[in-house]
Amino acid sequence: METKVEYIKEHSQQPQQGSFLEKKNHILPSGNMSDDEFWFLIELTPIRSDKIIRALHDYFVLNRPRSHCCDKHGVSNGYFGVCISRFEHVIQVVNALLNYYKMSKSEMTE
Repeated sequence: METKVEYIKEHSQQPQQGSFLEKKNHILPSGNMSDDEFWFLIELTPIRSDKIIRALHDYFVLNRPRSHCCDKHGVSNGYFGVCISRFEHVIQVVNALLNYYKMSKSEMTE
C-alpha cells in the first residue's frame, strides 16, 4: 500500500522536480477564481504589496489581460510574472493538502 505522500505525488498535477511549479506550468487560467477564493489564497502567499495584490486580483478574478494589470497598477511585467508563480505555487500546495485530507478521510472510513 502506498503512503499518502506517494499517492499525492502520483495523483496531483505537480511536476516531479524540486518545486511544485514549473515556470510555465500555469494551473489556473485567469478569470476562473471567485473573489473569496482569491482573498483566502492571497493570505497564504508571501506577497504583501498592495499594487501587486490589486494586479493579481484583476488578473485572476476579473480576467484582465496581464499587460493591462501591469500598466494599471504600475508593476513591472517581469516581477508580476514572479508573483503569479508564487500565487500559483500556493494553489498547488493547497490542492496537494486537499488531496491528502481527502485520502486520509477515505482511509478512516474503510
